[in-house]
Amino acid sequence: MKNLFVNYRARISRWKAIKCLFKNWTQLQKMMPMRTNQRNSELRLLVVPCDPWSVFGSRGDEAMIEAALDHFRENTPEIKIAVITADAFASQAVIARGLIPLEVWQGRDYLNKIAQTIVEFDPDYGVVLGADVMDGYYAPQISLTLLASADLMTRHGVKTSLLGFSFNKNPNLAMARGFKMTSPTLDFHLRDPFSLERFERFTGLPGMQVADTAFLMHADSDFSEYEDVRNWCVKCQERGEIVLAVNLHPMLIAEATPEIITEQYQATAKALEMLLSKHPINLLLLPHDYRENVGDRHSLDPLNAELIKHFDNRIRYVVNEYHANQLKALAGLADGVLSARMHLAIGALSMGVPVCTFVYQDKFHGLFQLFGLPKSLLFLPPVKGGEEDLCRSIDAFVENLTSLRDEVNTKLPAIKQLAAKNLEWA
Repeated sequence: MKNLFVNYRARISRWKAIKCLFKNWTQLQKMMPMRTNQRNSELRLLVVPCDPWSVFGSRGDEAMIEAALDHFRENTPEIKIAVITADAFASQAVIARGLIPLEVWQGRDYLNKIAQTIVEFDPDYGVVLGADVMDGYYAPQISLTLLASADLMTRHGVKTSLLGFSFNKNPNLAMARGFKMTSPTLDFHLRDPFSLERFERFTGLPGMQVADTAFLMHADSDFSEYEDVRNWCVKCQERGEIVLAVNLHPMLIAEATPEIITEQYQATAKALEMLLSKHPINLLLLPHDYRENVGDRHSLDPLNAELIKHFDNRIRYVVNEYHANQLKALAGLADGVLSARMHLAIGALSMGVPVCTFVYQDKFHGLFQLFGLPKSLLFLPPVKGGEEDLCRSIDAFVENLTSLRDEVNTKLPAIKQLAAKNLEWA
């Protein structure tokens, strides 16, 4: 009974916050001045991340941001780049990248502060991360803030891109009103065909088919462990053995208990042990998220501990923390990738490496449709008792690596052209 009361209060509080946000957004739309274009200083870019408390904490978010920054730095090397942040931790992360933090996403009037910052920083270009949050599934207030930021920049005369996003089949109803409030000149980029269809049906607005911006991110192999891992992979492949990169994380099931998370890595370990017993395969354990509570090492540490009991010489675990572009380079060394993170899958695919995935949201289906990859490579989260089925699924993936690689590389140029549509105005 107490939990029901707490949940009810939380829902009422969230509803009030969203109602206040809509009211504030409406007022700001009326007040937003149009820029004069009389500034003679260098070009400016403003980035609005979907996690202003860490900015780069999710390697998927980092990949999208880095891809956009790669684009701007190549075309306008002297551009001045600022990032909206929420606290000192995020601001330090931004400074470490040589960018300017604007610490304004905080306090009850944070949307006013963001609007004021747009006017004062006066960017020529704006990039707002859509990623997988624009359907309001995770946190509708954050989704609406991102949407309002993109709208207010557009109304100020800023060339703005809401980077390609997924759209869940169960969107938050508040998002329908939010999308209809935006400027008619703001484009909506959907990063897969399923998301595009869901978005247009839910909002009644036209969307644009793109691919994830992260497909454009440059891989970075200029670090010492890359050479160590590359040499390990080459030795395996020279022996005629396959290198399979493996990723697992504790968020495959919403609100999973510690017991469920344990069952997941144990089931995965048993399936992989069966696979290793049958085939000359080596495993590269590859994290793609290092956040404290939801990071991949919560699952990969115990998975590694299980596997090395019998296959120590065939396991390589990348335990050091790396950036998204470095992880993309590492993924490119493998013959195939089993991933539970979508942006690790994107990193591998953009290097021409075929993938199979553990599915925890329907965004994976759209990604696979873009490449024409079979649904049989979309695995349900591992469960106790399902080890043999999982082993057979991975086995089928490994058996077809050559044809899958050909399919991926055939489709990749067109996918990158779709990804470039996110930034074609810049």
